[in-house]
Amino acid sequence: MGLLRGSQGHLAEGLAIVRTTMAGKSPSTEKTHEACMLSHEATLLRRAGDLEVALAPCTGAAKSVAFGRDPYTALNSQANLLYLRALLGDSDMPQLLAVSERAFGAGLSFVALKARLYVAIVAETTGAGELGAELLRDCVPRQLELGHFHLLAQELCPRPAVAARALSSTPSQDHAPRLLGALANHWGFAELVEALVADSPALAAPAVRAAAERASDKVLARVLSVTQGVRDGALARAVEAALEQRPGVTFVPGPLFPQLTKRERQVLRLMAEGRLNLEIADELFLSLVTVKTHINHIFTKLGVKNRVEAILAYKEAAGQARDTP
Repeated sequence: MGLLRGSQGHLAEGLAIVRTTMAGKSPSTEKTHEACMLSHEATLLRRAGDLEVALAPCTGAAKSVAFGRDPYTALNSQANLLYLRALLGDSDMPQLLAVSERAFGAGLSFVALKARLYVAIVAETTGAGELGAELLRDCVPRQLELGHFHLLAQELCPRPAVAARALSSTPSQDHAPRLLGALANHWGFAELVEALVADSPALAAPAVRAAAERASDKVLARVLSVTQGVRDGALARAVEAALEQRPGVTFVPGPLFPQLTKRERQVLRLMAEGRLNLEIADELFLSLVTVKTHINHIFTKLGVKNRVEAILAYKEAAGQARDTP
């Protein structure tokens, strides 16, 4: 129950439930049970972003059970600890791969593929993109075949860049829709869709279709809100189809130009108000160089050539937004 609540985005509540199971433990507490509970506690803390706090229970889990006593719990705890250390800056990808190979040898496919996914995430976030892509091509299709949907959603959805790499690296055309279907079950799928709109627009329309098929009403409403105002034809058609497919879903219209970052939208709004670059820099506490960089990104993402065209696009979209009930 604690893990379930945590996977739905209620991390504090989930953590409290998991900790309750250990509240009355004694020296005779079964070691496998202790290791599992410590590992679950560490996982919820890690997914909540409390990496330093997660280190103690994660280390405790890895030390609680030997391989000879319980191979699954021992290797799973080792993989979790090595992954957490890597996220804290102490990366040991060869050791994680060694855990994966040992798990394969013991017939523990879930742990083996999980460890490889961990290495892929670490590689993608530390600049070893080729290794990351290779591992994602290897492990994600097999995880989809074995039904490891929950793990994929929990680990990839909060990491849009890695998720996009996994979606674009799949060796078969049917893998990307299946992976999107798994990710759409995550409570934070809308944030992933928003990132795809900005950085991987070709994946945004399939993501909206996956949300219409798999996501809860609440998640789909957020997905629709972050995709409003995008002029891309495929994405606009996907949003329209989603509204037809799930007519009972109500949503608040999202920000203008969701392909822009929050800061870029602020810069564009101030441009439309007639502010000069130096005034924008002062207003947002940015350097002049940073403001100019944001403006260049705005031009590229909106497909305009200059400041005047960007302001006209903003005012046109703002007018349409005011007319939308």
